Amino acid sequence: MQTTRTDGVLLKPDAPARTMDLAFSLGFKGTPTLLNLTSTSSSHTLQDGQTDPLYTWHYILAADTLQQITITPSELGEKDDGSLYVFDYFQKPLVLSHFSQSNPLVIPALRPSGDTVSFKYYVVFRATKNYSLIGEHGKYAVASGQRFFSMTQTTAPDRTTSSWNFYGAANEEVAIDLFHTPSGKIESYTCRVTSISSTLTCISTLTSLACNC
Repeated sequence: MQTTRTDGVLLKPDAPARTMDLAFSLGFKGTPTLLNLTSTSSSHTLQDGQTDPLYTWHYILAADTLQQITITPSELGEKDDGSLYVFDYFQKPLVLSHFSQSNPLVIPALRPSGDTVSFKYYVVFRATKNYSLIGEHGKYAVASGQRFFSMTQTTAPDRTTSSWNFYGAANEEVAIDLFHTPSGKIESYTCRVTSISSTLTCISTLTSLACNC
């Protein structure tokens, strides 16, 4: 169920996972070894009425890699502007870490135990200056296009309104994690789909914060 909606629709990234270039450059520095290091992503345009920037969620899987691996934003094709964050999907509670060239993602050596694969799964996302979507709690493709279909953010002198529109089966409950960048707080909301879609909206003013489905 971490891969689907309740109506059976597969929550996919935008493309199949591919071996990262880093797997080749690291794997052939010593004894030739092809590292099991793959990545894929989901991208959405944030409709802000001005530049409409594209935001990308990167999904990184390492399995039985046997050696420590260091990943920087440039390996993902991302610009290091101080707004990138990374988290370990399986770490509970959710913990965000800054992700930059000087603060890279360091994946420890992963060794199989008998027939059991040892693996790590990480998600990288870019935060906005206000409320940012971390993703759907408990789904591997946290920002799948089969779930989220539009994101908007409007800014006025006294308030910022952020909205995320998403698909789902009737009466499906969708758990969504948000990051409030100014305060550094992670907030979680569970929204019920009324028909085939629903919306989570957050309004931020100088004196108050409020999010509602």
